[in-house]
Amino acid sequence: MKNRFFTTGIIYIVLGIALFVASITVDLGTTTIARVMPGLAGGFLGVGIINLYRGIRLGKDTEYRENFEVETHDERNKYLRMKAWSWAGYLFIIGCSAFVIIFALIDRPDLMQMAAYGTCIMLVLYWVSYLIVRKKY
Repeated sequence: MKNRFFTTGIIYIVLGIALFVASITVDLGTTTIARVMPGLAGGFLGVGIINLYRGIRLGKDTEYRENFEVETHDERNKYLRMKAWSWAGYLFIIGCSAFVIIFALIDRPDLMQMAAYGTCIMLVLYWVSYLIVRKKY
């Protein structure tokens, strides 16, 4: 477990540094990628540092390692994570559906269409996931 966090941490840090150096040295003009690249580099650096810290702490602190194992492998926590995902999905569908109505009322067909697409995509994903899970269990 420790090696995985160290490896991914180092990969993310190297990727973040490479993106940051590329954002400084490569002339991309005013394109979207030129504006996004420094932030993306910072995100990769942050994730890499957190993974390295987690790997070090898992290697040194046995109590933290035991709590981490319980958190990731405990049946109750798995159930709670699945329940939270299902609530997030329901709230997303309800929110997008409400935004479809709101955007229709204020005559914004572009935003209404985006919210409707979000609702449709989420419902299709739910249906496909349900078919897969039904066959599996």
